[in-house]
Amino acid sequence: MLVFYRVKLVLGCLVLFSSAQVSAQDRMVPAQTYSDSTVNYIEIGAFGGSGSRTPFWMQANQFGTIPKSSPAATLRSGFEKYIRFGSHKNRAKNVWRAGFGIEAVGNLTESSKLLFPQLHATLRFKNWEIFAGRKKQWVGLADSTLGTGSYAWSGNAMPIPKIQIGTIGFVNVPFTQGWLSFNAFTRMVFLKIIGL
Repeated sequence: MLVFYRVKLVLGCLVLFSSAQVSAQDRMVPAQTYSDSTVNYIEIGAFGGSGSRTPFWMQANQFGTIPKSSPAATLRSGFEKYIRFGSHKNRAKNVWRAGFGIEAVGNLTESSKLLFPQLHATLRFKNWEIFAGRKKQWVGLADSTLGTGSYAWSGNAMPIPKIQIGTIGFVNVPFTQGWLSFNAFTRMVFLKIIGL
């Protein structure tokens, strides 16, 4: 009986570690290829209900852009662009990239607001980046689309203005053939800009 439990425990650990490895690989950024990218969108929406407050699950993980009072109308637009630069050889490898992003959200409620959850300038070198401004971020292996998000990093408040340097997602450690990767960053936060 003791052998059976040991086998079950070992199989359970293998499943746990293999699923963690797959999740980490899904979020890894390859070190060789980067494409120039442009993301833009416009959204129009409305919220309503029998009560005067918007339900929590409609506000969860929306970076503070969904109004708390109901009924409400919202209009949001965003634009993000990254371009290659440098010598012809570096452009072919797409080593250096620069970009910027802006997202504006206008909410029409009892207390209407215009919000800027993203407004940033970014400089990238391979898997590393430095940026200044507000930027939506997800940290760790938590799935932000299926639950309340990460335990230690909430997506329920507006991003704080900051200067950050770090990796873009998970990066493979050399000579480990993808078995070991890391995600690291450091930042300087500017709370006085937002009045805290």
